[in-house]
Amino acid sequence: MGTLALGVPLLAGGPPGWVAYAALAVGTVVVGGAIVMSNSKPAERSRTNDRTTARPADCIPCRQWTVRTHAQGTDVGGTSASTIGSPPITLSVPIPALTGAANAHSTYALLTNTQQRVRAEAFAKALRWLSGCPSSGGFRGQKSFEVTGVRGGIRFDIDSYGPSNNFVT
Repeated sequence: MGTLALGVPLLAGGPPGWVAYAALAVGTVVVGGAIVMSNSKPAERSRTNDRTTARPADCIPCRQWTVRTHAQGTDVGGTSASTIGSPPITLSVPIPALTGAANAHSTYALLTNTQQRVRAEAFAKALRWLSGCPSSGGFRGQKSFEVTGVRGGIRFDIDSYGPSNNFVT
């Protein structure tokens, strides 16, 4: 994670720097072998399979923390199932707020200029909220940042799942 600290100056470069920092964050974690990226729900396992499958010693009891950021609304194809977002980040340890912010920047970079302009205030609120999470003990659940004054359910969402809170220090 020391590589992420060295990349912080990229955040001052505006959207191009945000994308570069997000790529650095994802690349750092992928190269470290601690990330599993998936766009689908985890496959269900039978109880029989759980009892007979050996688990690695460093993964007892195989806990996973996941963070996903996505944009929703009629301008991205719908308000329920249609979203635009970066692949979720899944780690075997709680995910830091800085990694969540990098994922949010990656998602924001996927939007068109018009979609970004509409969500600019909601995105800024999401980043401020993420930066305050470590001091409040982190977060687990779903958090939406809605665009006020615009129809169509337009918002920026952050989902955080795992056996305990993400975004802690």
